[in-house]
Amino acid sequence: MEIIYLFSSAIVLIYSCTVMALLLDVPIRTLSPSNNIIFWGGLSFITIASTFISTKISMSDFAALYPLLVQLPVFIIFYIVSKQGYLRVFFVILTTIFLVFPIRIFTKIFLESGIINNLFTMGLLVFASYVLLSLFLYYFVKPSFNYALKNLSNASILKFCTVPILYNIAAYYIGDYMTNSDTLSIRILFFLITLAAYFLLMDIFHSSMEKQRLEYEKDIISLEIETAKQNLRDIKSSQDQAIIFRHDMRHHFSLISSYLDTNEVQKALNYIKGAQSNIEAITPSEFCENETVNLILSSFKSRADKAGVTLSIDVKLPNYLPFDETLLCTLFSNIIENALNASNNVDESDLKVVKVQSMIRRQLLLILVENVYSGEITFENNLPQQYLENHGIGTRSITSIVNKYHGDCFFEATGGTFTTRIMLPMKSQTNVQ
Repeated sequence: MEIIYLFSSAIVLIYSCTVMALLLDVPIRTLSPSNNIIFWGGLSFITIASTFISTKISMSDFAALYPLLVQLPVFIIFYIVSKQGYLRVFFVILTTIFLVFPIRIFTKIFLESGIINNLFTMGLLVFASYVLLSLFLYYFVKPSFNYALKNLSNASILKFCTVPILYNIAAYYIGDYMTNSDTLSIRILFFLITLAAYFLLMDIFHSSMEKQRLEYEKDIISLEIETAKQNLRDIKSSQDQAIIFRHDMRHHFSLISSYLDTNEVQKALNYIKGAQSNIEAITPSEFCENETVNLILSSFKSRADKAGVTLSIDVKLPNYLPFDETLLCTLFSNIIENALNASNNVDESDLKVVKVQSMIRRQLLLILVENVYSGEITFENNLPQQYLENHGIGTRSITSIVNKYHGDCFFEATGGTFTTRIMLPMKSQTNVQ
C-alpha cells in the first residue's frame, strides 16, 4: 500500500507541473538548452527527492514539510523558465495546489474502495484521471486563464491571489494536504466554494475586459468614420477645384495667347505644362459611375502610384447605391488602405500589386480585394490578427460595418496573397440605423 501511495504522489506532482505549464503557457518545446536542463532536471530531482524523503518520515510530517520540499522549488523553476514574473507564478502555483485536489480525491476513492489492491490498476486509474483533468483544463480553463494573466495588472493579480491563499490557509489549517477521511467533506465544501469564486471572478474580469475592448473599438471606429468623412470632403473639394479650373479655361487660353502674340513660346509651353499638371492632380479618374466610390478609388490610386504599388481597379457600380456615402467611404478606405500597407512591406517591387473588384450581383454589393503580404498572418475566430500596426483596427471596423448591415465578410491568406471578400445586401438599407 505504501508503494501505491508513493506512486500516486509522484503522479500528483507530475500533474501539478502539467497544470502550471498550461496555466503559465510555458513553451516547453521551444525552451532554450539551459532552461531545458533547469526544467526537466529540476522537476526530476524534486520528484525523486520528495519520494525518497516521504519514505523516511511519517506522512503527517511530510505533509507539513511539503511547501518547503516541493512547492518552493517548483515555484523557482517555473519562475525561471516562464519569465512571467514572480507574482503571476505565485498566483499560478496557488491555483495549481487548489486544482490538485480532485486528483487526491480520486486517489482516495480508488484506495478506499477495496477493489484496487495492486499497483498496475491503481496507476492506470490515477493516470486516466490525470489525463482527463489535464484535457479539461487545456480546453476549458487554459484560454481564459492565459487571457487573464496577459491582461491583468500586478495589482489585480495580487487581489486575485486572495482566493487561492484563503483556500490554502483553510486546507492547511484543517489538517494537511493528504485529504484524510475526517476532513474530507469540509475539504470538498471548501473546494466547491473556491471553484465557484474562481469562475465568478474570471467571468466578471472577462466581461469587464470585453466591455473595455468594445468601447475602445467603438471609439476607434467613430474616429475612423469622422476621418473618412473629412477625407471625402477633401476629395470633393479637389473635385470642385477641378470644375472651377475647367470653368476658367478661357482665362488660361487668353494668357497663352498673349505669350504667343509676344513670341514668348517657352513661357507659353511652361504655362501649358503647369496647368496640365494641376488639372491632373485635382481631377479624379473615372473608375465607375458612383461618385463617392470613384472619388475614393481616385484618391487611393494616387497614393498607390506615389508608393510604387500597382493598384488594379475593376469596379462596375451604378451611380445610385442604397448605402450612406460615409459607409462606402469607411468600407472601401479601410480595405484598400490595409491592402496598400501590406503590399508596401513586400521587398520585391514587381509583386506590389493590389487588385480591387466590385460589382452588383443578385441584389448584393460584392467587394473583392487581393494583395500580397510578407510574414505570417494568424487567424482567430476566422479574423486575421494584427500583423501590421493598426491593421487589426481596420479589420474590426470592416467587420463591424458588415455586421451592422447584415452582410458577410471573409478573410483568407494563402500562398502569399491576402484576400478580402465582402457581401452586403442592398435591400432595406434605409431601415438600418
